Amino acid sequence: MAVPELCTLGRASVMQSPNPSTNAPHNTDSEEKPRAIKLFLLLFVRYVVAIAVAWVSSFATFFLWLLVFRLVSVSGVIVFYGAFILVGFAGVFFGTLCLPSGNRRFGSILLLLAGLAYYDGSFGFIVHGISETRCADILLLTAGGLGAIAFFFLRSRPNKTLQSTAAASASRD
Repeated sequence: MAVPELCTLGRASVMQSPNPSTNAPHNTDSEEKPRAIKLFLLLFVRYVVAIAVAWVSSFATFFLWLLVFRLVSVSGVIVFYGAFILVGFAGVFFGTLCLPSGNRRFGSILLLLAGLAYYDGSFGFIVHGISETRCADILLLTAGGLGAIAFFFLRSRPNKTLQSTAAASASRD
């Protein structure tokens, strides 16, 4: 007994059965659209949750970092700026974990840009103008976020198409 194969003809999927006289479309365009909309809405909700998680984890990281150094009676500019690096990393890292693995590269970049835009709009350049302190804050947040982005880029699986292309070109040489 042969196993049915799924093949696509244009946009409609057709289930191939072992008996050619019974081949009929099982999944039409009208059935694919609601599924595509559901998948899009699910992905949209995951991005919204990722942004919320990034926001909460950033604030929690900042206040925990400062609380720990306050309890051990250490203060100074280094501690305060270290908080910005850790906040940038934690926000992007924990927010990106809410996304599907295939969207983590793009999502981490999006979360970094959204976080920088939020920081800029809430605390930054628009109202107060550019100063050395604000520039340092943005650079340190960016450095932390880029660390998280690098983590996800290094951890993600390489593109198999690129690997096969590289292997084919290497075998020609």
